[in-house]
Amino acid sequence: MRIESIADHLELVPVIAAWHWNEWGRCDPSGSLESWTEGLRRRTRRDCIPTTYVAFEGGQPVGSVTLVDCDMLTRPDLWPWLAGLYVIPEARGRGIGSALVRHAMAKVAEMGICRLYLYTSSARRFYEKLGWQAIAEDFYEGEHVTVMTIEMTVQGNRKYPLGLRKSLQAKSLANTGCSGLAALGRFAPSLASR
Repeated sequence: MRIESIADHLELVPVIAAWHWNEWGRCDPSGSLESWTEGLRRRTRRDCIPTTYVAFEGGQPVGSVTLVDCDMLTRPDLWPWLAGLYVIPEARGRGIGSALVRHAMAKVAEMGICRLYLYTSSARRFYEKLGWQAIAEDFYEGEHVTVMTIEMTVQGNRKYPLGLRKSLQAKSLANTGCSGLAALGRFAPSLASR
């Protein structure tokens, strides 16, 4: 198995968007496959957030994970988020989801970001095994969810001071419109997250 940036595989955007839509589209009654595809197209940066990583086995895509500025509209104070973790049914149970999460965590650390967030309604133990810690319980999108975080060791000297991080976060949120992500095809957390 290998994991690569979606920036190198833009032809897979419709495939991965369809996975996500089929899995979580019911959570977005005003959305459509087209809006989710467009939303994923905006998450294709190579070395910064928002971005997506794709797992391959034998040359075929088998899973994906996304890093976004905001994945929980009620928690815009937290940044950035792991979202959209998905592994195709026939490839589950082989560690692909864990590998995707670890890959995303490593990439965030390489970006100089030392903390990452997610929310889950059903996979708290999965994430705890990967080192994540619960920081809150909430009710979101009609479900009870656990908000989780993990702190990473930052690679090199790219750790952003708090003031700069907040500035980057504010700029990034202004550019992506966190409060409007649902209408733009915001991706719910993964099957592992749900």
